[in-house]
Amino acid sequence: MPDEGRMVTRRDSCGSGATSMQRIEQVIGQKGAFSRINNLDEYEWVATALKNDDINHLKQLWKKAFIDNAQEMFNNLGQTKMQQLFGVDNLTDFLDEIDDISSPIYNFIKVE
Repeated sequence: MPDEGRMVTRRDSCGSGATSMQRIEQVIGQKGAFSRINNLDEYEWVATALKNDDINHLKQLWKKAFIDNAQEMFNNLGQTKMQQLFGVDNLTDFLDEIDDISSPIYNFIKVE
């Protein structure tokens, strides 16, 4: 559920057994959810909790997707959108930020 007072304009759910790199890459792709929002507070990615899908496991999946797609994200989203979403304006800073799974950039990941 969104935090009280926080407007979530986009929420994607990932049902039981559906957590995959392909689903994550759809969010970060050129026409994915990240291209249609201006701030990560506007987005939640929710996974149904499974025994192997604790929040840290899911953050590691996202971290891998971010690392694997970092250059493409910058190319597709552009510097301004990357600054809006992640607070970084260059690839090196983005890679530094995504290295720490306790970073606020992972706060949009939820488990129910």
